Amino acid sequence: MFAQSHIRFLDIPLNGEFDTFKENLEQKDIYKDSYGKYGFSGIFFGTIASVSVGYNEETLNVYSALVRYNQSMTNLSEDKIIALYNRIRQGLIKKYPKVQTQSIDGQLLLILKNGYIYLRAFEAPKVIGGITIELEYVDKLNSPKYEIPKLKSIENDL
Repeated sequence: MFAQSHIRFLDIPLNGEFDTFKENLEQKDIYKDSYGKYGFSGIFFGTIASVSVGYNEETLNVYSALVRYNQSMTNLSEDKIIALYNRIRQGLIKKYPKVQTQSIDGQLLLILKNGYIYLRAFEAPKVIGGITIELEYVDKLNSPKYEIPKLKSIENDL
């Protein structure tokens, strides 16, 4: 029987202590910022982004990485941030062609055996960032309350 591997972010396993993960991120030019204890920023997929790391202080394991782009951070026009979303989406589909995939209303969920990757885009008022893209990698073994997101259609809000 083989041990289950951990999901990877920037080819770094979402596992282990925060300081080790931080050092690995810095080798990828993603650096600690002033936005919270587990906040980082840097270039991801060719564009400035913030990265929030999920860390379980009880088990001392990193379990997720959430990449966030928005118009005010990136200074991208509406067309360019939508194009960025589409490039990320296509890149994920190309990289993970054989995994279970769900897609609805600007959301893409890739369910891997060791976790999931969740991509979504939504519009917020310009004063709080404008169009926002979030890309989250979550490790199944280390997540304290692992649950695969349930995608819903925006029509369900009506």
